[in-house]
Amino acid sequence: QSVMKTEFYLGMAAPEADDATSFMRAWGPLGQMAKQDRRLRLVPPPRHPNGAHDYNWAWVAGLDAILLQRPWNKQQGQLLVLANMLGIPVWIDWDDDLATVRPSNPRYHLYAEPDLAKRLDWMVSLAQAVTVTTGELAERRSAGTGASTGKVRVLPNAQMWPASNEPRTR
Repeated sequence: QSVMKTEFYLGMAAPEADDATSFMRAWGPLGQMAKQDRRLRLVPPPRHPNGAHDYNWAWVAGLDAILLQRPWNKQQGQLLVLANMLGIPVWIDWDDDLATVRPSNPRYHLYAEPDLAKRLDWMVSLAQAVTVTTGELAERRSAGTGASTGKVRVLPNAQMWPASNEPRTR
């Protein structure tokens, strides 16, 4: 006789909740959702002694899905590969096109890689779902990968849970 699992473990590969974008697009709305439905468990990754996220196989293997917010670097790419190897679906969320950050931006040095657009497209190809803030960004992320229009969806900024004033039905 099998036991039915009632919890859903969502790996939160996102900046901390005190990061404005993370609060508005990840920890904020999903935290509200988890308060309403206690079956949703938001699981941050463990930390290295230096404070960096440790996207290790033991953490990934215990999850039902992963939210990967604003991915761009090789470590996050390795997380995508590992999740795919273990059959864990990944949802990517971008609020900006990180491949077009201008040199005048104080964070430009993080994203100033010649092949960053290709890496972002590769990440889209490995994800099961992608959300972005605008239609233009959806077109860019879809165009570089040939992803179906259903894979890259627009989720505007500041969408708290629930998204309407109507009571949620179960």
